[in-house]
Amino acid sequence: MPPQPPVQLVFLDQSSWSERARFALQIASIKLEVSRGEAVKYTPFVDELWLRYKMGKWSGKVSVPVLFVSGKPIAGSRDIALWASQQSSGKLQMGDEDLLNKVENASDLVMLATRYRGCIRIAEAGVYDAQDLPPGAGWLPASVARFATRRVFRKIADKYKRPGETMESDKEDMRKGLSILTNLLKAAGGKRFSGLEGGISFVDIVAATSIQFVPLPGGRVPYGPNVAPLWREPDLEAEFSDLIAWRDSIYNEFRLPVEEHL
Repeated sequence: MPPQPPVQLVFLDQSSWSERARFALQIASIKLEVSRGEAVKYTPFVDELWLRYKMGKWSGKVSVPVLFVSGKPIAGSRDIALWASQQSSGKLQMGDEDLLNKVENASDLVMLATRYRGCIRIAEAGVYDAQDLPPGAGWLPASVARFATRRVFRKIADKYKRPGETMESDKEDMRKGLSILTNLLKAAGGKRFSGLEGGISFVDIVAATSIQFVPLPGGRVPYGPNVAPLWREPDLEAEFSDLIAWRDSIYNEFRLPVEEHL
């Protein structure tokens, strides 16, 4: 068994929560290489027992991102960002706590609804792209791969479904969350939620990573051509075009367009 890296991030490639942890680590100048085992891509359900073993958590839900520091888990993007900020000599700031709570609450409305709507659509359509299959499963017949993909996305939707959640209620949650983010950004002056000049805080990262139902600059979330359209919300894209343009500016300025490291 290869030696355990002193710092290791377990992340999901197509996840807003993992994206904000990766974004925070990048701003903090903490480079974690996939090739060295410092960053590990997680496959839902397939890797769950492995993750439970690493975390020592045998009951309740487990999800990523998780950062292991000398073998001890730090779960969740906010706690990961806090750890990164403490290592960053001021490069990454967390931002005002009250504002961060407001932005996270609005962000959750958008992201939880986005996840449910996308997963249900994919499960119902039965479409998939090569990157949606577990590693080494490319040999599966199309019919089997389609069946497995539908099961996985349905299980993800069921695992994280909120009480009373419907496709219609999700749409309103997304609109509500995006409206709150828009108003908070306007109140902060329209450039940074954090008020920083020339930089960003974790508050800005949370807001920017909330809006992943629209393709990111440089194709940062690698949805394939069959799956990508099922995450889209064209009317919300038009309604909140200014907020989306702000998000694009954050990614273009601060997030590496080509991922050489995390």
